[in-house]
Amino acid sequence: MARGALGVRLVTGIRAASFIENFGTGSALVVGNPNLKPEESLSWEIGLDQPFLDGCALLSATYFNNTYKELITFVSGPGPSLLNIGKAESSGVEAGFQVLLPWQLRLDGGYTFL
Repeated sequence: MARGALGVRLVTGIRAASFIENFGTGSALVVGNPNLKPEESLSWEIGLDQPFLDGCALLSATYFNNTYKELITFVSGPGPSLLNIGKAESSGVEAGFQVLLPWQLRLDGGYTFL
């Protein structure tokens, strides 16, 4: 019987503000903010892939979590149009399957719950 695979991944990142986010477009509708801090992110996921039917089918499941600090977001109103917000988070589960069919066809399916 084929063995499954368990994987864990941790990723950190940083994204500096773009030129338009810092200085605007020249339009009164999008006013830049030169005081923006870079966005920071921490993401992790854990997943399992399990083959069955002698390797002709595969089930997979993954849980993920993303945390963002100093997220740059658009805000309407007077003053700068772009501001850093304190923190944001997203998490969810992904599930999928894959089945090898005759005539070199493959059936895939997936679902994500955020």
